[in-house]
Amino acid sequence: DLITERGGNLLIEFIASPMYENWLKKNVPSKSLIYVTPYIKRDAVDRIFQHYPKFCEIKLLIRGNNEEFTYNHSSDIEALYYFHHAHTFDDNNLRRLQNLHMKAYLVDGSKLLVTSGNFTANGMFLGRNRGNAEGGIATDEVEVIQSFLEYFLQLCQQSQPLSEFLDSLQIPYQTYFEVTK
Repeated sequence: DLITERGGNLLIEFIASPMYENWLKKNVPSKSLIYVTPYIKRDAVDRIFQHYPKFCEIKLLIRGNNEEFTYNHSSDIEALYYFHHAHTFDDNNLRRLQNLHMKAYLVDGSKLLVTSGNFTANGMFLGRNRGNAEGGIATDEVEVIQSFLEYFLQLCQQSQPLSEFLDSLQIPYQTYFEVTK
């Protein structure tokens, strides 16, 4: 289930489903958390953040295309409302990049997981027998983390903050549910 190689201070691990049990739960942030994931669901947000400190700085980059919140239900607008109304959350820390496909999680700037798992119950909590069969590589290698952060900052420069796109999502989301009732 878990393969570990150690060379000096370098730790590289293969992490199998479920991502939350096998990595995120063991790497609870004390100061910061970066999530890069196309899809986000409220059930995953609730389950993860019940264990994380309220004062932790959270940065979240999602894909956030309108159809993902309406027609194919791969993301929940309720998850965005959670961040929008969180007392310690800055709207600029939730951003949208419409061609995002990468999934990565960085804890306290020192532990990185690059995975196939989205920020959803299927991607984070369920094992390969009930949810998606996910896998990823975790590392604490400083150069890899620095490269990831540089790329993350480039993506953020190309993205929109929550305050610029939440309103544009609400209209098609409401219209979709009015039509499908």
